[in-house]
Amino acid sequence: MEELKADFVACCSGRRFPILKWLQQLGCHDVPVETLSYYAGYMGALFRPSAEQEAALGNVNAYGWIPHHRERLIGCSGISQENGLHMITIWGYGKDQPPPEASKNPEAMYTWVDGLDKRWAPEMKRRMQTWEQVTTWRRYLDPVMSFRHFEKIRAEDWPDRLVVLGDAVCSFNPTFGQGMTHAIQCAEILNDMFEKITHSPQLVCLDGLAHEFQKAHSKISAHYWNGNKPEDICRPSTKEKPTLGDRLMHKFSYHLMKQLSLQKKINLLYQVSGGTKPPTAFFHPSILIPALISWGKELFGKSESAPVKKAE
Repeated sequence: MEELKADFVACCSGRRFPILKWLQQLGCHDVPVETLSYYAGYMGALFRPSAEQEAALGNVNAYGWIPHHRERLIGCSGISQENGLHMITIWGYGKDQPPPEASKNPEAMYTWVDGLDKRWAPEMKRRMQTWEQVTTWRRYLDPVMSFRHFEKIRAEDWPDRLVVLGDAVCSFNPTFGQGMTHAIQCAEILNDMFEKITHSPQLVCLDGLAHEFQKAHSKISAHYWNGNKPEDICRPSTKEKPTLGDRLMHKFSYHLMKQLSLQKKINLLYQVSGGTKPPTAFFHPSILIPALISWGKELFGKSESAPVKKAE
């Protein structure tokens, strides 16, 4: 094994990198870690619609069906990409995940999509069948998300000039693509710290910067973690037990997602989950009021169940 020397090390090697083992070897033990075993799986592929099909979408760059119904925890969505491409993703939780054979068998894929709400299944299937498929379907399984609280390690115990960022600190359910935005925001903080040191009239010194960065990183991670946890911890496939607060947030989220799907405002969900819009965007009367009315109907036994095909 070759030993490399460096003045500063930034670890951004992902959720599976053994950073805890590294820290133990450097004398940093007992890092507090939160985990959530939610067992999600998804498949995605790139498609290219024709100019006419693209125009039919209008200004909507995210669309699809969020699994607000309880019979099947499955969903399907599309997001516009660069160069006229669209990423279409299907996902599920626990035992109700996209079948492995769907990556090579279009009919298995369409059968899966048929399990969505009838108002969305035909539309998503039509796009898959008529748009040009650019890449093969790729399957990804992610059983656990974790939050490593490096900010709770004492400054004198943290290896100076070592920073950890992105999924190596906090990893999420990848369904809504938050990990990249989370990592970019943390990288911007690190850049700002470097800029401040570079333009300081005093001698440039990196000592102490690493621990301050981990504290700032944790604040951003907590925002995403606390937004994801109530939703994922209440899934039937999740091992951990939810608190009363988690259950209430999950209930509200259920009816909120229902309205976003019915009103075809999935784009707003991706903007909030991706950090480009604040969570208060959900509180617009056109979304909040119908969501609260739907919740009230459920409480009083008058809720209308989503017309879906039940799991076998």
